[in-house]
Amino acid sequence: MTFDARRPLALSAEAKGVVPGALGLGAMQALQGQAVAVECQRGIAVAWPAPGLGLDPLPGGSMHFHDVGQFWADIRANAVLRAQALHKVRRK
Repeated sequence: MTFDARRPLALSAEAKGVVPGALGLGAMQALQGQAVAVECQRGIAVAWPAPGLGLDPLPGGSMHFHDVGQFWADIRANAVLRAQALHKVRRK
């Protein structure tokens, strides 16, 4: 995931880490990098997870249930960057 409107497509090679497996109770499985490609199409994120991740779509093919898990490490890295930028601005 790029978090950049000028780059609507992120190849799976750029993916920092997905949480594999079905959502539910229990410990989170180890992250798997380079496993999900995503493209913003008319404001909707369309994802292509690698086979074998255990991310089953909802009826109708929606992967919305897995939004955070598919991009766990990408979201975390972006949150760290934003927090650092805010901290830098507030120090001035």
